[in-house]
Amino acid sequence: MNTPINKSIFNETGCIRKELLLGYRDNNLSADEKHEVEEHLVDCDLCTDALEGLAMISGTAAIDS
Repeated sequence: MNTPINKSIFNETGCIRKELLLGYRDNNLSADEKHEVEEHLVDCDLCTDALEGLAMISGTAAIDS
C-alpha cells in the first residue's frame, strides 16, 4: 500500500502530499487513500488547517503560484 507521505516540504513531519489533500477535497481518492488521509488528519493540525484552506478555494492555481 502506498503511503501518503510528502517527500519534499513536510518530509520531516510525515505530512500528506498536496495531491492527496486535493484529491480528498475533491472526493477523488480510493477508499484506501481516503482512509489513510482521514487517519492522518485525526492527529495533524497542520494538515487539517491546510485542508480547511483548500476547501475555500477551487482549483490549484492559487496554491501553484
